[in-house]
Amino acid sequence: PGRSKVIASHGPGIRYDSYFTPEFRVTDLELNLWYDIDFLNSSGIALSYNEAFTLLRFDTDVTFNGNEEISKGGYNYRWGEAAYESDQRKRFTWAVEGGFGKYFNGTLGFWSVDASYRVQPWGIFSVSYEQNEIRLPNGRSATLALVGPEIQLSFTKNLFWTTFVQYNTQAENVNINARIQWRFKPMSDLYLVYTDNYDPVFNVKNRAVVMKLIWWLAI
Repeated sequence: PGRSKVIASHGPGIRYDSYFTPEFRVTDLELNLWYDIDFLNSSGIALSYNEAFTLLRFDTDVTFNGNEEISKGGYNYRWGEAAYESDQRKRFTWAVEGGFGKYFNGTLGFWSVDASYRVQPWGIFSVSYEQNEIRLPNGRSATLALVGPEIQLSFTKNLFWTTFVQYNTQAENVNINARIQWRFKPMSDLYLVYTDNYDPVFNVKNRAVVMKLIWWLAI
């Protein structure tokens, strides 16, 4: 709108993805329809309607929680979502998202919340939480949650440190990931990453150190 004192822009969008076998049999498809509203204060609202088809080639536990498997075959389902993001210019920002709809032969409700606090010019402290409630016939259900804090620090204009911790109730896994980034020239970075995975009582599953180099060549 040209003269709105509240809305910067708004409009619809559409996306369609489909996967086929070599015989052109559809195995998966997803249709997303959405409407976004962006406000002048940099906050925003998004609403969406979604339809999907999944072909299960064999009996599958779609709760991913050790429950009884549902029968193989094709499943059509649909759901709706809504999301809000606060004013991104402020030091404290937050976002919420939620949705509900069909899920294979049952239902799925989900919601998430993210919050961040920016300490200019050197740090961002964030935390996120996501929960999925799956309900299927015959009492088959699952509650899956994901929670994780994150810290981002800038020691200088060229040296950065990021660490996040994540707990996944589905995999019963605690992940710790720490990354040092050194930007030694424009568009060129050296990353050093340390990652650890534990069970809920902090017995080590695996750990690794990874180095990655990106070097921009002006040819």
